[in-house]
Amino acid sequence: MISFVFVCVGAFFLGAIPVGYLVGRYHGVDVRSVGSGNIGATNVGRTLGKRAGAVTFVLDSLKGVAAVFLPLLVTNDPGNLDSLQPITGLLSLFGHCYSPFLNFRGGKGVATGFGMFVALSPIAAAISITTFALTVKSSGYVSVGSLAAATLYLIFIACGFPHPYSITMLTATTVAVILTFARHRENIERLRNGTESRRVRSRA
Repeated sequence: MISFVFVCVGAFFLGAIPVGYLVGRYHGVDVRSVGSGNIGATNVGRTLGKRAGAVTFVLDSLKGVAAVFLPLLVTNDPGNLDSLQPITGLLSLFGHCYSPFLNFRGGKGVATGFGMFVALSPIAAAISITTFALTVKSSGYVSVGSLAAATLYLIFIACGFPHPYSITMLTATTVAVILTFARHRENIERLRNGTESRRVRSRA
């Protein structure tokens, strides 16, 4: 039990590493004071260029992936892993969104959630990220693509695609998607008002 608690705490603090903030500091910029003020890959990309945004997205995604695999350090039992991995993935997402290193403020969870989703169900995640790309291309809005992909992934899990999932997996995914929508509430409001920013622009 102690080892399980340690893994859960580790997953939260792994997710809490403020990658976007650190990338911004590397470039001499506090991304919290520019653009949308968010530390996520989209704002980093808009303010520092696509390369910085890509680095942020990849590293934030890896936090979610690593958190899902953390339980392997303490157990190999399939039953335990089936219950514990969705929890550690979700904890990393909460850590990213509410980082104690930034006074419990953070990103919107798209990249870290994507990493979590990939690690838990690669096929469903692959289809969802394709949906994200197509939605962003057709609408021009990263936020719309993110919400569409998250919703589709939840539908897949709820329908047992490509295979049945545990109740823990369904619950963790549902909470993750609800959190994603909650963190995008300002984007949703701007979409309604027609003031939402479009995709990341090219920058040297």
